[in-house]
Amino acid sequence: MRTAILALALGAVTTSVADAQGTLGSQGLGYPTGGLSTRSFSTGGSFGDFDAASMINPAALGQTGTLEIYAQSTVESRLTTVGGVEGTSVIPRFPLAGAVLPLSPRFSVGLGVSTFLERSWGTVSEASLILDGAPVTVEDRTVAEGAISDFRVAGSWRLGPRVTVGVGGHVFTGENRLSLIRTFIDAPGFGTFERRGTVDFAGTAVSGGVIVQPNARLMLAASGRFGLAMDAESNDSLVAEATVPSRASVAARYQIPGALFSVRAGWERWSDLNGFAEREGVTPSTLDARDALEYSVGTDVDGPVLFGQGIVLRAGARWRTLPFAIAGNEISETTFTGGLGIPLSQGRILLDLGAGRASRSGVAGASERSWIATVGLVVRP
Repeated sequence: MRTAILALALGAVTTSVADAQGTLGSQGLGYPTGGLSTRSFSTGGSFGDFDAASMINPAALGQTGTLEIYAQSTVESRLTTVGGVEGTSVIPRFPLAGAVLPLSPRFSVGLGVSTFLERSWGTVSEASLILDGAPVTVEDRTVAEGAISDFRVAGSWRLGPRVTVGVGGHVFTGENRLSLIRTFIDAPGFGTFERRGTVDFAGTAVSGGVIVQPNARLMLAASGRFGLAMDAESNDSLVAEATVPSRASVAARYQIPGALFSVRAGWERWSDLNGFAEREGVTPSTLDARDALEYSVGTDVDGPVLFGQGIVLRAGARWRTLPFAIAGNEISETTFTGGLGIPLSQGRILLDLGAGRASRSGVAGASERSWIATVGLVVRP
């Protein structure tokens, strides 16, 4: 049973799809939230490399020019359909918080934390067993809860009026809590068998980025993360080793009076996590991490005036592949987003509201539809 717990902690659970009780998005080590602020999420993620509140490009810290404290909360409602059978789940998250502090006109520092991989799912299945020569029916319930978070300390420097660079250091930490519960449906005399376990994760990485502004309207950005070692421990014992996934992205933003438009492309080497499935002496897991691509486009335009303050309207779209395959099938996700930016207290507080409709597919006979709502708050003391 201990090896079963480890296999579940380090691998995808294909039965979750078969039983329509798990989700397509939370396979493997979890769902990648992307480290996006509400503003960037509302533009499909396309503003991520230019946004100081997003955990993507440390060079973006130099774009604020003032002290900012930000936080956000998100909730996702999923509907998973497998063979005509539907299962629903509601997942609350507190995915991002941090602060930006300009120390001089050219140098800024930032602290931030975001959810890197969120893992919440449950499966329920029935099976027939032979005990003491007699057939019995059992119900197996598997539940996973937990997340891996990304803590970042970063700084940015303006090398001149048109170029800003940044570097950051990351610590990844979190846990997965796994439960296996077997109930003997038609043989209650056998009672209920239950096993619980926890796997802790710890890793590090470094990141860097640059923002270049060739002219008053065009801005270009590039960023990347280089992953270092990540360990998985259970009961204070090392059970597996891998590497934090490295990533890279490029983006362009164009400004006209009253509107911003942006496009972004990204790549993430999630296969770095497959080291967790290769440790000698540990039961092989079904972890199947695949390198992923992401493309997004979005806009941020001036809207109507409310209570003397101009409202910002946002919209975007994102297409990406998710990191963990199911039985060899790669999962893709398409998300359409929108949102509002509402300035309060003469611009010292910015309330961001965002929503998205995500569709996930890749397994024959299975699909997933999801509504994502997020609220962000930026305070400029």
